[in-house]
Amino acid sequence: GAGQKIHLFIIPEVADLMRRELATCGQEVVVSNTEQDREKMLVSVVAWLVVNSMLSEQMQWSMLCLQNVSNIYRKNAFLKILRGIEEFRSGTANDSSSGEGIDRLPLRRSLAVFDETIDFSLEATVPDPIPFEKKLRDLLEEHHDFIVSEQQHEVGHKLLLEVEELSIVGDSASRLDTEQEREQEQEQQKEIKTKREQQVEVEKFVEREYSRHQERPQPWPLSMLALDPSGVNADQADQHPFYPLKDFHLLNQEPLCFPNQLMVSRNYFNPDWSGLRRIKNVVVVMEWAPSTEEGRLQLLSAEEHSSNSKLTEAQETAVQKMHTLLSVHMGEDGKLTSEGLVEAVRAATDRKPADEDVEALMKEFGQAGGVPADRLRKMLTSGRL
Repeated sequence: GAGQKIHLFIIPEVADLMRRELATCGQEVVVSNTEQDREKMLVSVVAWLVVNSMLSEQMQWSMLCLQNVSNIYRKNAFLKILRGIEEFRSGTANDSSSGEGIDRLPLRRSLAVFDETIDFSLEATVPDPIPFEKKLRDLLEEHHDFIVSEQQHEVGHKLLLEVEELSIVGDSASRLDTEQEREQEQEQQKEIKTKREQQVEVEKFVEREYSRHQERPQPWPLSMLALDPSGVNADQADQHPFYPLKDFHLLNQEPLCFPNQLMVSRNYFNPDWSGLRRIKNVVVVMEWAPSTEEGRLQLLSAEEHSSNSKLTEAQETAVQKMHTLLSVHMGEDGKLTSEGLVEAVRAATDRKPADEDVEALMKEFGQAGGVPADRLRKMLTSGRL
């Protein structure tokens, strides 16, 4: 037939990888698509793919050698654990040893052989690569006590000889860690470049200590969005998750004149914090309507909230009717008791308030003996519910 065709795209990042890998082979890399260089370009691509395949095979071989060396002592440790299961069940497992061969191995240390600790600490400098042969030899020496027969010692010795014979001369002998070392070197170069470019800024801020105290975000219930911050009492304002953006400012700085309806989360910056603080990135911008009533689709200022808190004639009649219907929960002076206040809140919000909420409302709006009609009206228009 006519055969097949492929379209080959070489992005700049791949071209850089080709140049870096093939430079160690003495191969000239050509990525030009001109007529005279097209054949050389295809040769470069094929050469790079072959080199990558060889590196992948070498990586797999290195991992196989590492697994074979580990199996020498891990098999013995596993057999010791199987023989000591009853000791683990009874809680009498220890590292005392007696007998010959596998029986002399310490039981708890046998279990620790399979514990591979992960170290997340970062070195101050790029560590020198360890030759793969030395890494395997160190594993055998570290677990020498778990190699119990001459035959196992011989297997380990043959593996080391094979690695020594097939290791590539130079830095490529430690190909197992090549990618990690390359990334570390690149990061170090970036850090050095950044430090040089920002040396002046670093000197300005080196003596400043930024506080991280109480910086963990605090969760808050979704029901808090039903409370208008402008309607919250001053002594309880710090309990609301948002406060006016016009009140936001850093230490020894003046706030900006933002509109009244813009709010900011206390998890972004808490005005109760002290000391120098680093500003976080804004991750969420939310449009918030605390009410669906006409004219209240945006947050209001304190003055606007006060003027809008007046009840209509129909609402006034409803409040008076509520107060009358709850007369069964009134004292002799015509004031609502705590039980009556619970029913009033339930009628207004369709939910039963918590005992602590009733106590707070009674303390804020109640008088001696209970809550009169005018104070009930004030409570319903305060935004506290």
